[in-house]
Amino acid sequence: MPPPAPARSAARVVGGLLRPHRRRVALAAALTAAGCLLTLAVPLLVQRAVDHAAGRPSMPVGVAAGLLAAAVLAQAGCGLAATAVMGRVAADVACRLRRRVYERLLRAEAGAAPGVMLSRLTDDVACVQNLVSAQTVGVLTDLGTAAVVAGWLLWHSPPLFLVAAAAVPLAVAHYRWYAPRIRAGAADVRDRLDAVFAELKEKLDGAVAVKAHGREAAEEAAFEARLADAHGPRVRLGRLAAGFAAGGQLLAGAGAAAVFLAGVAGVMAGRLSPGEAVAAAALTALLFGPLARLPDVAGLYEQAVTSAGRLAEIGGQWGVGRGRTGTEENCPPSTDHCPLPGGRARGLIEFDGVGFGYDPGRPVLTDVRLRVEPGERVAVVGPTGCGKSTLLGLLLRFHDPGRGEVRLDGVPVRSLALADLRRQFGLVPQDPVVFRATLADNIRYGCPDAGIDRVEAAARAAGIDALAARLPRGYETVVGEGGHPLSAGERQQVAIARAVCLDPPVVLLDEATASLDPAAEAGVQAALAGLLRGRTAVVVAHRLATVRDADRVVVLDGGRVVQAGRPADLARDPAGPYHRLVARESGTPTAA
Repeated sequence: MPPPAPARSAARVVGGLLRPHRRRVALAAALTAAGCLLTLAVPLLVQRAVDHAAGRPSMPVGVAAGLLAAAVLAQAGCGLAATAVMGRVAADVACRLRRRVYERLLRAEAGAAPGVMLSRLTDDVACVQNLVSAQTVGVLTDLGTAAVVAGWLLWHSPPLFLVAAAAVPLAVAHYRWYAPRIRAGAADVRDRLDAVFAELKEKLDGAVAVKAHGREAAEEAAFEARLADAHGPRVRLGRLAAGFAAGGQLLAGAGAAAVFLAGVAGVMAGRLSPGEAVAAAALTALLFGPLARLPDVAGLYEQAVTSAGRLAEIGGQWGVGRGRTGTEENCPPSTDHCPLPGGRARGLIEFDGVGFGYDPGRPVLTDVRLRVEPGERVAVVGPTGCGKSTLLGLLLRFHDPGRGEVRLDGVPVRSLALADLRRQFGLVPQDPVVFRATLADNIRYGCPDAGIDRVEAAARAAGIDALAARLPRGYETVVGEGGHPLSAGERQQVAIARAVCLDPPVVLLDEATASLDPAAEAGVQAALAGLLRGRTAVVVAHRLATVRDADRVVVLDGGRVVQAGRPADLARDPAGPYHRLVARESGTPTAA
């Protein structure tokens, strides 16, 4: 019977993380195997010493004691070396795991809850890391020791082996009862922690609104309820783990006692020497010790299976490099990888029968057909929720259309490497991000190799050079969170300077001035005029006053293109949707 899907996911994740460390893992396994063999030597030497003391011909006590000391020291050395090797592997695995998860977070589909992603990055990663790092040597040692001891018992005393083996079916039944319950409990706990992290992130981001409305007490109560919701399942999971461990210890103790009693019976019957009985008892402790520890390891494994499955949902194969085409994690990989002629687009954009929806059965765009010529400035307008910003997301391949095709210079964007594709676009969003970095580094974010002359030229084009002159350290002043504060208009100008520095053939403006006051908007509009000159531009706008300089206006409604033409021509058509949008914005009544 094949392993269940979550177990296969865990094996794939853990295997991918350990694959680059095959030699170290093999060395640790060899050291562990040597330690297991030396473990077997200890009770056998004790057997020789006891038989010699009982008057039976055997190894002298002094020789046995010397060999015993050497075996113990060698066993400790093997264990120390194996632990050191796997400790290095664990550190590398932890670093690789968090880096790979972070890469997937950056490539996750837009709209994924940040709090849920943070839960995966912290709690789930820690769970898998704990299994890989803390338990590897212990599991190898336990399995190796149990195998060596079982082999010795089978070879030297089949009756004692059969007594010990009688505990195996009980251990298997014990595991099969607890394992699925622990796995289901772990999944329930992780899902509830997702909700806790999601609410925490949401309320921290909205702390100003919470305080402004006096909702601190209510939000504290709501968060406490979330914690209480997760607390009960965690307590139940802890009880399951405790029951699993206690049952394992009970089985181990009963098995060891049964083997010891069978050994005593063998001595009384003359089938075993006293030394052999003592050795069998010591070996039985080594055999059932792993059985007693198995529930702890198995409990961690079951929780790690759940966490690994949740990490695998983020996508991609663990332990392999990024695909050559650089395709988005949530987008199908490219098979063609067509290059753009000359490496730089002319700026021809085509939407050919494009349909898309974020949720099945709820289309956002339906049969969109649109062609933007190189150097043309096209404004996309329409009511809220009609799919304006979604068009830009499809161009940048944040998503792939469910139907139809998006092309750049006649090349389907699906077949372009993401790095090549996105290098052709300069995006200026409504709420630009300013990172905690110097002003210069924020401007050169899309082209980190740009020199200071290029940065200063971009700042002048965006009208932000005057701000740089006022800052304490000029372009080397740290801005963003925790740094020098910037106004909304200044952040927007930083985003424009970032696009200018990138020098893209196509500019995408997503309601770039919607949140600005008139004074700030005037400065940003002047900067945008310089940015758009000589480039193809797709301008998503809510306020129609910002699109009057467009070469063409496209009106979206209900996910379809319902009107297109020059702004002045569309405004003169009283029956058209653009005229109604203009009238609604200006407060002018329209004819019924």
